[in-house]
Amino acid sequence: MRWIFFMLVIILVAGFVLSSCQNFYQNPSPSPTGTGIDRKVLAVITATATATAIPTPTITPPPPTLIPQEPPPTRLPTSCQDGLELVLELSLAPGPGASLPVLPPGSEIEKGWRLRNSGTCTWDSAYLFAPEESNVVWAVNSQLVPLTGQVQAGEMYDFWVKLTAPRVPGSYQAGWSLHNSQGEAVGLPLTVGFEIAALPTETAQPKVSLAASPLEILRGEDAIISWSTTEAKAAYFYPFGQTWWQHPVEVNGSILVEPDQTTTYELRAVMGDDSIEFRRITIVIKPFDAPKIVTFRLEPASVIDQGQCVDLVWRINGRVNTVKVFRDGNFFVESEKEVGSTWDCPANTGFYTYTLQVSGPGGTTESNRQLEVR
Repeated sequence: MRWIFFMLVIILVAGFVLSSCQNFYQNPSPSPTGTGIDRKVLAVITATATATAIPTPTITPPPPTLIPQEPPPTRLPTSCQDGLELVLELSLAPGPGASLPVLPPGSEIEKGWRLRNSGTCTWDSAYLFAPEESNVVWAVNSQLVPLTGQVQAGEMYDFWVKLTAPRVPGSYQAGWSLHNSQGEAVGLPLTVGFEIAALPTETAQPKVSLAASPLEILRGEDAIISWSTTEAKAAYFYPFGQTWWQHPVEVNGSILVEPDQTTTYELRAVMGDDSIEFRRITIVIKPFDAPKIVTFRLEPASVIDQGQCVDLVWRINGRVNTVKVFRDGNFFVESEKEVGSTWDCPANTGFYTYTLQVSGPGGTTESNRQLEVR
């Protein structure tokens, strides 16, 4: 019951205070003497304020706010375009009818391509050449070969690599491709194709051989014919068509021949089992060209005074038998020299015609010069 009594007192006091405040604002003249009512009211208010405890609110901190990170800048595509054109294969190019070049097994060969930058991008060291997958061993220190220097649009670049040919006979295809800085292939791959020749098989040495040096001669020249045999017990050498038994020779030997016309010679070898081996060789007589008069001149050239002499000088190329000089169709002098001279002192005035006539195995050549004697 006590707490009910206290609550009633508090309600009455509160009502009195509110009524006094209302009157105070409606009649704002303060008490000149500061009556004790005012002090009581303030005391009641103070007591009331101090008697009631107001709980302090608990402040909960807000959760942290995540600041979004800016994404990395997007690399814009370049505005230029890559392009590659094959201009020329500098080595190991296909032959007629696209036939593949033939390489010996295990050989080291250089392959080259001449390229043109047909795009608008500039090639630099960021561009790499990479080998295509194949069974060919490329003799390079790295699988990737950087482009050297810069190649502007429209310019050309020579790319060389070394390869080691396989040792197994057959056809092979390999290649390289150019890649830009993004790793994208530029143009079509650069290819090379070749064949590896089969190793020669050992062949049995011939039992009989016949050779001549030289095979072609001029008339009057000679040639050496030699022969060798294995397992032969007799041999005969003779101009083809003659009786063989009249020309026995050693089973290994040589002979000097000087035919006056093209001649075929035959070697007949009797082997140990009485079988016969024949070999033939022909010595060709080359036809001569007619001698060529390189120089024929008069000194002085064309005019002399009466009583004066003139020199006749000549030089000839080719096979020469005789050199004859005629004056006005009459024999004047003869010589065998390819380079020579003679002289003449015409007694009378007038015109004289000198003729140089050169004869050889290939024919006869003439040349004329005219002299005036005043």
